[in-house]
Amino acid sequence: MTARTPPAKKPPEDKVLALRSALRAAPKKRAATPRSPLKAAVAQLRSDLLAFRAKGYSGAELAEVMREHGFEISARTLMKYMAEFAPRRPVKKKKPPPAPTARETKAASAPAPTPRVTQRAEPARASLLIAAPPSMPMRRRQASDVLGHRFDEDV
Repeated sequence: MTARTPPAKKPPEDKVLALRSALRAAPKKRAATPRSPLKAAVAQLRSDLLAFRAKGYSGAELAEVMREHGFEISARTLMKYMAEFAPRRPVKKKKPPPAPTARETKAASAPAPTPRVTQRAEPARASLLIAAPPSMPMRRRQASDVLGHRFDEDV
């Protein structure tokens, strides 16, 4: 048998109340500002950059225009910064499956139909066909079947 761990002790109520009041009284933090001046520029110009892209220009062409105006940035970095400042989309919850209709409920409660058995002239032979093993027996796959070689051989 394993030894059970003792139950956790409750923290002192006065400490819990003090922490709760400190958490509630903390002032709201300002939004973090980007450290990089390039990131700040992309954040400020995001709507204009998106409008430029909407005109049919690629990210590489947009980065080229920014380089012409003194902002040394690659297209990949620019697109990454733009994605960081994109508004967050709420995660859609999956819809529950629809309730079954009366027809589906009735079909589910009905017993499954039994397969029809036809009688043949030779009933003994039919039982042999049912009881006979498959013509190709299943064999276990070996490493050489999957990898093309065995583990103990040099590759």
